Amino acid sequence: YNRQDRLNSVSLTYDWGIFQDVPYNAIEFEKPFGIGDRFTGSVDADYRIEQRPTGDEDVWLFRIESEYTWAWDGRIKLTLEESSEDRYNHTLLFAYEDVKDWDFYFVLNDAQSGDQKVRGIFTKFVYRF
Repeated sequence: YNRQDRLNSVSLTYDWGIFQDVPYNAIEFEKPFGIGDRFTGSVDADYRIEQRPTGDEDVWLFRIESEYTWAWDGRIKLTLEESSEDRYNHTLLFAYEDVKDWDFYFVLNDAQSGDQKVRGIFTKFVYRF
């Protein structure tokens, strides 16, 4: 892990414990990346073995995040998530922040968990006084 240059780092973490009465062992991989000063992102993979009374269960989550920032304080961020639990989440965020006393956000989201699919559009305007 390189604190001075996060984009040149690779993180591999192993942990274990009990979460909601379920013992587990987990490994996580993260690799940040950057193309120029304005386009950054990361690739993350989590793999967990849960020791349930019915037997061990493999659970995984894969995520890609990428973000582009313009010189005028606007940014766009794309997050793609897939999991072993038959669910996904895809989010596109546009943010125009710290412009004097206001911020503007626009979000498109597409998510599925089992048979339930949710698509949404969200916008938010913030004025600070």
